[in-house]
Amino acid sequence: MSLANRVASYLRYGHAMPGDDSIIYKHTLGSGAYGGVVEADVIDFVGKRLYTIAVKVCDVVDVEASAREADALRFVEEHKIPCTLRMAEGLTSWGDLATGLTFVPLQLYRRGTLSGEINSLLRDPPTLARTAAYLDDVLKALAHMHKHGVVHRDVKDGNLLVTDDGEHVTLCDFGLTRRLGGEGGEGKKGRGE
Repeated sequence: MSLANRVASYLRYGHAMPGDDSIIYKHTLGSGAYGGVVEADVIDFVGKRLYTIAVKVCDVVDVEASAREADALRFVEEHKIPCTLRMAEGLTSWGDLATGLTFVPLQLYRRGTLSGEINSLLRDPPTLARTAAYLDDVLKALAHMHKHGVVHRDVKDGNLLVTDDGEHVTLCDFGLTRRLGGEGGEGKKGRGE
């Protein structure tokens, strides 16, 4: 069964996410080759909605990719890498053995990815200033990552989240990152190497 089908079979609108009763599934935002992203509400102990987050759902079978993603998220947080996706404040990732899935709580970007906005951008092209801001955001994130010996290896429009105001982009999806020599010691190889 594909990951998307497995996720769909375990998640039901208004029900708790497997392994964490305080996170309530709302709907699927998107899916890729190695995981999917869902929108969920965080609730308090009496069931009151506190805030909404995104949750990346990965196959626990791909432990290496899940660990790389979690390491990279800790890295960008620790080094305060600008223009990069952050984990949802106060939450940590968790795994659920019954489903074989790993869940990573993240900040929610309601507009989605730059690739999702391409059609509207073709109808109403961004100004030169906005295009420059997008490019500046990506280059800031990559420059800081490279300065600390980390390479993203999957920069594309589908891995750039658009801020809610549409003025900036944020780099996401760290599943293929690689730490090079230096601060990280030996390089960690990614898929296909």
